[in-house]
Amino acid sequence: MITDKVVWPDNFCTEKADVHVGESIAVDNMSAVRLWPFLTNVSNWNRYCPGIVSAEFMDPSIQDPHLFKRAEFRMCTDYYEAFALVLDAVEPKADRPGRLAIKSEIRDKNGTEVIMTTVHEVVLSVSSGNRTTVISEVNAFGPMAKRAASATRAVLSKLNNKWVSGMIKYALEHNQHTSRTHVHADHAIMG
Repeated sequence: MITDKVVWPDNFCTEKADVHVGESIAVDNMSAVRLWPFLTNVSNWNRYCPGIVSAEFMDPSIQDPHLFKRAEFRMCTDYYEAFALVLDAVEPKADRPGRLAIKSEIRDKNGTEVIMTTVHEVVLSVSSGNRTTVISEVNAFGPMAKRAASATRAVLSKLNNKWVSGMIKYALEHNQHTSRTHVHADHAIMG
């Protein structure tokens, strides 16, 4: 059953994480169903999040840019390169929230050693009145997160905030069915 809460995979829960960051933003006039394609389209991520340089599937034969369960992709940011696997991708329905879960291995500059593993969970919560709450949380594990927790938290929090806010703004601007853009609330959930 899909709930409107983040459900962490085994061994990746917040209590075991070295670093946890999160965002929760409520959006008026944008249903979860309409927001989903913007969330899952990796070809747009660098258009709405200044920290992301590129995101592309590992398999170059994949033509559709939307994420799906078990998809593998590479993401380059201003801070790191990540090799990611989609753990779960459940499209929202009118009466059911959507959920995207991505596990990433972040490697050193040589690309040889995993310095941190992250699990990014995004829930598009369904509300009445055409309002969606986007919950985006990241748990980080590993040597970099342990050694430099404060710096890691700052980088992940900044990137998560830019990604969520940018995705919502981009979706509102590019959704033909939205007559008015209004972000209801914006607050960070810091762990």
